[in-house]
Amino acid sequence: MAEHLTDEDQVERLKRWAKNYGGAVLTGLLIALIAYFGWSYWQKTQHAEQSIVSAEYQKLQDAYTATEQAPENPALKTEFLASADQLVKGNPDSAYAFHSLLLQAKAATDRQDYPAATQALQKAAAQKIDDAGLIQLVQLRLARIQAQQNQLDAALATLAKVTDPAFVPSAQELKGDLLFQKNQLEPAKAAYQAAWDALAKREEPRELLRVKMEAIGMTVKEIPVDSPLIDDGAPS
Repeated sequence: MAEHLTDEDQVERLKRWAKNYGGAVLTGLLIALIAYFGWSYWQKTQHAEQSIVSAEYQKLQDAYTATEQAPENPALKTEFLASADQLVKGNPDSAYAFHSLLLQAKAATDRQDYPAATQALQKAAAQKIDDAGLIQLVQLRLARIQAQQNQLDAALATLAKVTDPAFVPSAQELKGDLLFQKNQLEPAKAAYQAAWDALAKREEPRELLRVKMEAIGMTVKEIPVDSPLIDDGAPS
């Protein structure tokens, strides 16, 4: 039963078999063995590397928590930023690098360091990860940070990249806010309406958006929401 043999036993068996059937077969077997053991080694190496990176990310989260608990301690902030930079540089275009950058952006936002938050989010948006939705979410966050710095045109340009239906209502609402700040009333109304129409398709009214629309003289069409049937116990 070959499945119970060790790797060394299987190699020896293959060598004896190859001796009986010739050099050409031996060459093929050697190629197969190299491929097999190369794959096994690669898998073990990848697993070990992932474990190391996972541990590094856990330390980064711990460092972030420490900075949140003692924001007045500059040494903790320095340690957190150094750990984040090291993880991103050592593991580019990985999920760990991506989430490390988001953590950097959150930490910067918490301390109102919006330029640092912008830089971290721009790096996150440039990561080559296999999740377009996450990149869209980063673009939306980046636009909010740019708006916070009164970079209205930059924020509008960033919002133009947000096309995923899941984020369109929020993107259009923010676009309306920015256009209103730029005293562009009609384009702002159009953006608000686009946000409301997208929410209507999901039967998901948003009260704050309604207030904004009504405040600038827009007529807001009610979004019907199906109420769950309630069994009051009465006989039908």
